[in-house]
Amino acid sequence: MTTDRVHTILLFLITVVFGLPLAARAEAPDLSRVLLKSTARIEVTKADGPHAGTGFFFFLKHPDGEQSVPLLITCKHLLAGAQSGGIFLSIKSADEKKEDIQVRRVAFEDTQSAWVPHPQQDVDLVAMPLAPLFRKLQETKEMVDLTPLAPALLPDEETLRDISLFSEVKIVGYPIGIWDQKTNLPLFRRGMFASDPLQDFQGKPVFLIDAAILPGSSGSPVLIADEGSYASKGGLSFGRRVFFVGVVFATPLMQAKGQIEFRPLPTAFDAVSLTPVPTNLGVVLKASLLADFLKIFGVPEKEEANKSVEPTPTR
Repeated sequence: MTTDRVHTILLFLITVVFGLPLAARAEAPDLSRVLLKSTARIEVTKADGPHAGTGFFFFLKHPDGEQSVPLLITCKHLLAGAQSGGIFLSIKSADEKKEDIQVRRVAFEDTQSAWVPHPQQDVDLVAMPLAPLFRKLQETKEMVDLTPLAPALLPDEETLRDISLFSEVKIVGYPIGIWDQKTNLPLFRRGMFASDPLQDFQGKPVFLIDAAILPGSSGSPVLIADEGSYASKGGLSFGRRVFFVGVVFATPLMQAKGQIEFRPLPTAFDAVSLTPVPTNLGVVLKASLLADFLKIFGVPEKEEANKSVEPTPTR
């Protein structure tokens, strides 16, 4: 991916967050603070009590070229058996002169109708269309303060080959349920690739990362996001880059007798004694799997959807 394309993607993120024309901002703001608005905390109630996980905003391009299809993506196992739930959103006035932000829990009662599962049964992803919510907010002249991820941020094979396996990855989410309730912001964590993201680990569309992955991280986006210098195939490079490479959904656990099992991340935080030993590894679904949502939500052409977009669905 060229430097110009990376700059275009960064400007796309800025436009979505601040709602300003691209030409109005010659300098990109702090990338990390922009990406802090890419996720939402999800809480659900199941028969055994409360559970929580991470969702992230992902906007597809509609075939008409003028609108986007806004989605909230998380893991299927977080919603499995849920009786009710809600997402925490940062709501602000559509009037750009008003900067006050309100943290609001938006409830969903029927998880069967609110969430659309990934078409492949063994892919632990599910999506909630956000357009109805955005339209409802428009009626009260409100909008969600967010930064969506988009197909334009997914690296192609050539780009992945240029990314060093020693590159640092960032994970955005709510490990063990920790978040800033006052500002509705998640936590950043970091790690590195533990397996080659170009390869399908054990024949499945996943790769491993070396990071302390904790309950509550289900649905966390995994990003390569650098400002300054970073390692590439050609050596040390300088500048900014951001790629969306995957979604955390599981972790390998070592049993008392030494067997290794890959399990979906827990979403409950009850204090219980666990026999399995954590491995400080995370199992990550490849971000390319999100392309399967394109046909479901009326975006048939992958090449068209991969073009940079500038959605303004909440205005």
